[in-house]
Parts: sequence; C-alpha cells; structure tokens
Amino acid sequence: MQQQSSFIQVNSKRFLIIMVGLLAFSLAGKGQEFSSPDWLQPNKDLKFKPIFNLQLWSTYTYNIKHFDAASDQYVDASNRLNFLIRRTRAGFQMEPYDRLKLRFVAALDMVGRDLNSGFNGGSNNGSFPNAGLWDAYLQYQILPKYEGMYITFGYFAPSVGLSSISSAFQFTSLSKSFSQAYIRQHLVGRNPGRTSGIAIGGLLGTKGDTGGFQYELGIHNSIFPSDGGNTSDRLSSPLLTGRLQWFIGERSYNSYRRSAPLNDFAQRQGLTLAISGSYQGSTDIFEQAYSFGTDIIANYGSWHLYGEWYGLWRTGSDFTSLSQTGFISVGHNFTLSEKYVLEPTFMVKRFLGADDLIGQAQAETVGAFAGSDASIDFGLNWYLNRHKLKIALHHTWETGDMGEAAPGATFNQFYYQRGLGAIQRGNWWGLGLNFVL
Repeated sequence: MQQQSSFIQVNSKRFLIIMVGLLAFSLAGKGQEFSSPDWLQPNKDLKFKPIFNLQLWSTYTYNIKHFDAASDQYVDASNRLNFLIRRTRAGFQMEPYDRLKLRFVAALDMVGRDLNSGFNGGSNNGSFPNAGLWDAYLQYQILPKYEGMYITFGYFAPSVGLSSISSAFQFTSLSKSFSQAYIRQHLVGRNPGRTSGIAIGGLLGTKGDTGGFQYELGIHNSIFPSDGGNTSDRLSSPLLTGRLQWFIGERSYNSYRRSAPLNDFAQRQGLTLAISGSYQGSTDIFEQAYSFGTDIIANYGSWHLYGEWYGLWRTGSDFTSLSQTGFISVGHNFTLSEKYVLEPTFMVKRFLGADDLIGQAQAETVGAFAGSDASIDFGLNWYLNRHKLKIALHHTWETGDMGEAAPGATFNQFYYQRGLGAIQRGNWWGLGLNFVL
C-alpha cells in the first residue's frame, strides 16, 4: 500500500508539472491567432444541398403462385391491388472545406408493400417502418481544378455494373433492372449493395466537354454472410473492384462523378462504354469470387439506350459456378408544348444460371444463384419537370425456368420472395410518381 501511495504521489506531481507547463505555454501564446493551412480553410457557405427523393407506387399483380409443400405444387394466390412508398431518400450533400465533399443519405423503402406484389425487392417495411443508412462518404479532390484524381472513403456501392451504381430515380423503366440484385448479392451479399471502403478515381484526357476516360479502383470490406455488419467468418478477404469508362462524342458531365444520367433529354450526342469487375479471395462460403462485364449508355437526339451484361463466378474446392445477368433499355422523348416530355420505354432483363442438378447443387454450396429468369417492362413516362417530377404507367411480365430442380426451389428472383419463400412471381401493372427535390 505504501508503494502504491508513493507511486500515486509521484505521478500526481508529474501531472501537475505537465499541466503548469501547458498553461504557461498557452499564456505565452495568448494574443496570437491560430491559422489553418489554406486547404483546410472552411467554406463559409458550405455549398449545402438537401436531398429528398420519393417514389409513390400503386400496383396490380396477377398470376402469382405460392408453393404448397403438402401437395408439392404451386397454387394460385389472389390478384391484388397495392399502394406503397416504394423508395425514399433523405439527406444532404455539402462541401465543408475546399475540394472536400460530404454525402449522407438515409433510405426508407417498401412502406406498405404487399409481399405478393409482383415487383422484385425486399420485405414489407410495415405500417411503422424502419429507415436505414444508404450513403455516407467523404470525397476529396487531390489537386485543385484537376478532375483526374479523387479519393472516396466511407459507405457506398462498389463501382461494378451500371444498374447497381445508377439511381433508381434515373431509370426510365418503372422498376430498376434486377440484374442489380444478382450483382450486388454476388459482391457484398445483400440487396442494398453497400459496404464500407475506399476508392480512387478520376476523369482523364478530356478536351472541352467531349471524349476522355473515367476510372475507379476500390477496396471494400467483406460482409459475408451477415446482414448486420462485417463478416464474422473464420476466413475473410477484402473485395477489390475496378471500373473504366470511355466517352465517345459528347459527355453528359464535365467533372468526376460516380454515376451518370441515363436520359439526357436530347442534350447529349454521345456514347459511353464501360468495363468493370471484382475479385475476392477465400471466405467461409467460397474459395474465390469474381465478376466481369460491360455496360453502355448511348444518347442520340431524342433516343437513348443503356444496358449491361455481367458474368458472376464463384469457386468451390473443385468446381466453378458461373451465372450471367444483364438488361437492355431503350426509350424516345417526345416534347409536348415545349414544357413536358412524353417517353415510351422498353426494357428486357435476363438472368442465366445452372440448369442441371449438379450445377445447381454447386451453386447452392457457394451461395450463388441458379436456374433462369426474365422480365419485360413496357411503359410510358410523363415528365412534368424532367427528372424532378415524373408520372409513369408500366406493365411488367415475369417468367422463370428452374431447369432440372424440383418444385419449391428458391435459387433466383423469380422463384423466391423474402417473407414468403418459394413462389412464382406474378405479372403486374404499376402507376408511379417520382419526386426529386
């Protein structure tokens, strides 16, 4: 006890000496103003931009079927009308320091959804719904007035695939192509497709507002197989991603950005070609996982076309499971009274996985998808204020093929709905309102 008391007294004296020294130092410097480096001077106006986007839908679904395990067959479910808040995005973007941007966005989706509604997506969010984090990241421009190098750090979607990195509020079909669901679950294991990471990217070789390249390289957390956080697997490997875009003709933007407009309302005459892919090493689920594919955005006069096709590979101890997915969408803008735009659109989505029993069993072993599915979306969009206010009426046909699997398989989007289990997804009409602040 005496030694402990002496120790406390000695350290108390040292603490007092340090505090007196700090006080003397602060008094000696009194009257001198502290000045941050020029690049750390805060922006007075912060360049603050609020974000609020809302999708309201009314859908009518028919031909949906549930799997009845007792009879080992699919049985009809009732046709149904459903009103819901399909998507909500709320947050802000700001530039607190020169060349440093902050983006923070929360999501509130599927409020009031009937799980039997034909469109793809998550579970019903109930009558007292929960919100979640969508984006939260910092982006820093390395050199002033140079678009060739940015660093992005935080929580965001890895840059693989056009559908995954594009906003649903930019898509011209009523619902996004759910090729994104296959890509996102392949990359990070969950439908929102977000994970924490760091990426470096930039816009290169530009002259005026034409031509050039854009790149992004990223490294992200592995979150398999948890929905609640990073993985707790015994084996874990980071997700590595890369994307390269080539602009031919006019570009739709002149500074680096992670996603591009899909319908430019006849403002652009140009073509964007991109390749992107990913690689991940061993986890408790697979030995390796990788992806690779291409996507396109073409704008010519009042026409626009965009789409993607990607291969998704996962390897086990002595096999490789391959699936492929993609979509193509085309639309045309008709200007009415020089104020409004009427746009008929057509989209086809496709997924192809293993259709034999051995390949399907291997896919299940490594958490991959199997069988096949397809959907066709045809509709009409009425833009009251470009992308800021839109009314859309669409019809979507859904179909699938389980190959050699027995009824009740749940290995792709057509045959599975979270909260219901094994189904055959129905066809549906949708009337939607998009509001973008």
